[in-house]
Amino acid sequence: SLEVSVADLTASAVAITGIGEELACALSGVEGRCESACVGWQGLSAASLSVVVQQWGASGASMLLRLASHAQDLHGCAASFWDSEQSGASALGAP
Repeated sequence: SLEVSVADLTASAVAITGIGEELACALSGVEGRCESACVGWQGLSAASLSVVVQQWGASGASMLLRLASHAQDLHGCAASFWDSEQSGASALGAP
């Protein structure tokens, strides 16, 4: 049998959302520091650092999107299971 805890699904979604928000803040801070550090670099070193910073930014943005999607999916699952539980209870005549 399958047992689903709507509260646990919801708590997991909230936790993932919080992690995403913390990661977004951390990435924002790092991006600012990297931009500040890039000012003093020149030539190939500056170009290389710029590429790495851009790749890191793209990877971070991708991770944030995956976390947001995962949290939304968990919220959706919790809502679906809740609706299913309510429909099942109503069909059985439970109060």
